[in-house]
Amino acid sequence: MNDWIDHVVRGKMLPLPHPQHFDFQVFSDGQPMYDLIQRRNAETGLSRMIATADYPFTVLDGKTWYVQAGSLRLPWDKINFTDRPWAQRPETLHEVGSIYTIQGFDLNYAGVILGPSLGYDPSKDRLTVDLAQYQDKEAFKKRPDLADTTDAKAAIIMNAINILLKRAKHGLYLYAADPALRQRLLQLAK
Repeated sequence: MNDWIDHVVRGKMLPLPHPQHFDFQVFSDGQPMYDLIQRRNAETGLSRMIATADYPFTVLDGKTWYVQAGSLRLPWDKINFTDRPWAQRPETLHEVGSIYTIQGFDLNYAGVILGPSLGYDPSKDRLTVDLAQYQDKEAFKKRPDLADTTDAKAAIIMNAINILLKRAKHGLYLYAADPALRQRLLQLAK
């Protein structure tokens, strides 16, 4: 499983593995994926939705910001300054976590929404990154040691994807916002 993820974060599109004892699925819509995450959470606990930072949000404005995945619309994780991690709080089953709330924490099942910054180039059969679509501008703080930050920014996004895709111990579910990427992942899942 990790080999497939390692290839994806380098942009390579390979057939999806079918590992024993690990549930790996691609969804054409986010709602059925969320429904399955809710069932998995009822069965085993620690099952959550997480997404790339491709959806608008502002941490301290007090508003509720949403992630859209096909017919699914859920709020982003809410800042909660408690000593209890995001994934361990029951109410977070009805939120979408981010790299910041899930990094360093394993889930039993993860429903990962690959947002609009990730696309697919059919002529090269490769995953693509559209920096303009990525909403986490804090991840791109200016570094004086980098003249051209394009590659560094793409690497930051791919590292975040690597972390999100490797959170699940028993099952990983994917939904891609980009229609071409979603179609390619569905083809590779067959």
